[in-house]
Amino acid sequence: MPMKNSSFRARAVVPLAYDAAMLEAGVKSYINWRPERQPMLLTTGGTSTGKTYFLSLLMSKIATHFPDATLFLCDYKNMDFRDFADCPRH
Repeated sequence: MPMKNSSFRARAVVPLAYDAAMLEAGVKSYINWRPERQPMLLTTGGTSTGKTYFLSLLMSKIATHFPDATLFLCDYKNMDFRDFADCPRH
């Protein structure tokens, strides 16, 4: 179901990170996230591949672009995101 909040639509494209293949070719091109079309994300990868860093970056981008957003984060190890425990939107 599309979101109808006008402030959401105004910022509906969130630049996440550079596209690695494009960056290797010398082109700085962002991978953009359109939450209205893709409201959920799944982050996977092997050990030490940057998942925690990416999720921290993603949470800061969401907080910047959507100040009224509510975030749900499952930290099964209860270690990687301890720094966010005291955040007002925790």
